[in-house]
Amino acid sequence: MSDDAFTYTPVKQRKSGGDADDVRDLVTAALKASCPIISAGRGILYAEATEELVEFAELTHIPVMTTLQGKSGFPENHPLSLGTAGSTGTQMAGHFLRKTDFVLGVATTLSGGYSPRMPAGITLAQVTDCTDDLNVHHRIDYGVVGDAKLVLRQMIEEVKRQVAVQGRGDINSVVEEIRKVKEEWLAEWRPLLQSNEVPMNEYRVLKELAKAVDVTNTIATHDAGFPRDRMCSF
Repeated sequence: MSDDAFTYTPVKQRKSGGDADDVRDLVTAALKASCPIISAGRGILYAEATEELVEFAELTHIPVMTTLQGKSGFPENHPLSLGTAGSTGTQMAGHFLRKTDFVLGVATTLSGGYSPRMPAGITLAQVTDCTDDLNVHHRIDYGVVGDAKLVLRQMIEEVKRQVAVQGRGDINSVVEEIRKVKEEWLAEWRPLLQSNEVPMNEYRVLKELAKAVDVTNTIATHDAGFPRDRMCSF
């Protein structure tokens, strides 16, 4: 079939927000938690909801990690970023997963090797656009079904309604804790990242690659398995 003979009309995209009561209950629980964190999945990229995710994190002072598939859905140079976590992850993500009492999964199933293992005995909340993604491997305490971008906007407005525009808690203490853990993590890995051994190890390759390109305007691809696990963290 020639290109001229092929016709295709894309289906119209339709989105929906979340139930207002579900949004209220989830936000209330998140604001009451002592150490909440967000796990953002690849649906953040599909929904183009990074701006809303950043605004919600900044308003609530909740740190954000991304799944391996959700990487770059939240900027990793942001002070509230914990980096990626899945079958492998950063020390910041591991640190907060060990101490958290509330995990909010946004646009993720909270399951599988691309997502981190959820700690036992904590409160779990989930935002997803598909009911089939709820309670996949974990029983969810709070859930909202809807488009991630629209639901996050609802959550932002609900936070402002409950605690006004100043948000929750002290953002400086959270940011300082993340910064300290990140410094410790990089110090531990610096010998490999700067090693002069021959042949060059893969961590030195990643360090040189980051220096050689404009990271904010570069898309790097990798093989699965070890190449993915090593590259995503650094």
